[in-house]
Amino acid sequence: MPAIPDESAPLGICQDREDYQDASGSLPLLLPRETARERIPELISQLPDSQTALLLATTRLVGTICPGLHSIYSSLKLTFAGDSAQEGSDSSADDSASVPLALNWKVSAYDSRFGSLSLQLESPVATGSIRAFVRPKPREQASFAELRTLVDPNCFSEQRALVVGGSRGFGEVCAKLLAAGGADVCITYYRGAEDAQRVVDDIVSGGGQACAMQFDSTQATASLSSLAESDWTPTHLFYFATPHIAQATKSRFSAELFREFCSYYVDALVALVDQLAPQGLRGLYYPSSVFVEELPSGMGEYAASKAAGEALCAFLDRVHPEMQILAPRLSKSATDQTASLVPTERDDPAPVLLESLRPFAE
Repeated sequence: MPAIPDESAPLGICQDREDYQDASGSLPLLLPRETARERIPELISQLPDSQTALLLATTRLVGTICPGLHSIYSSLKLTFAGDSAQEGSDSSADDSASVPLALNWKVSAYDSRFGSLSLQLESPVATGSIRAFVRPKPREQASFAELRTLVDPNCFSEQRALVVGGSRGFGEVCAKLLAAGGADVCITYYRGAEDAQRVVDDIVSGGGQACAMQFDSTQATASLSSLAESDWTPTHLFYFATPHIAQATKSRFSAELFREFCSYYVDALVALVDQLAPQGLRGLYYPSSVFVEELPSGMGEYAASKAAGEALCAFLDRVHPEMQILAPRLSKSATDQTASLVPTERDDPAPVLLESLRPFAE
């Protein structure tokens, strides 16, 4: 078997494909050894180069080619060839040994109902199969121009609104609705700078006021240092920060996961209010969830932490009587967080949010 080339896979654009049925192709087996020793030292020390290169090729296949851009790598089954562990063997006896090693693949089954794919794999190193899924594309929310038709242009005009987590999902829709009602909006993001700028550009191009800043909920006080140095201070705080909403083991409560949720929904929120209240904060919007009362299986930690956030809001309402505090339990609406492999009906978040925001417009 020929040696695996000491090369990185060429950089390319992940395919955003629509054709899965009967798709097929081939990609070379490559192994950048120095990089592998740095990033996967245990794997490269235990497996032959050919097997390591094959495993890496399967990740390139799923993540960049098929399904590609919108993909979930579910499972892998391989049967290795008997001589795949013999690296650098004499290839003179077989002319085919001079041919670069490649992974050949084809889609053997595709179920459009669930976006599930089965891919058959063939190579001199191993044969097998991959199961993958086409994950839902990021949910596109309504544009600022569309949402302006729902809102009185002056109903939020007295507000300087800090929308924490306003680059996607509920936070994005909230920022657009507030700006459509005349608010001066500042949205925050953690990693999604491009998403945040997209929302700002949409609002500003439509005649609204908006800007963006980076914010880390785990370092809430420090993250607001740049805002504290400016002349812009919020009159209202809209708090949509959230971690990935992971599910725990059924019938078992994870204290660790609960604490992680609370670090967002309680710790960071109270740190923000403590910092902003002396600067004239007049309103707080904390979106809770119907899961607090519905308690879906595997979501006990999330529901309990959201309930803890509600209790915090009730406490803040007592110690800050000058502040209007809203903590509505929002229904499960169509956002990135609620996307699933099985298509389901979800409420449009715009009317749900607008109804819950009306007390701030009165």
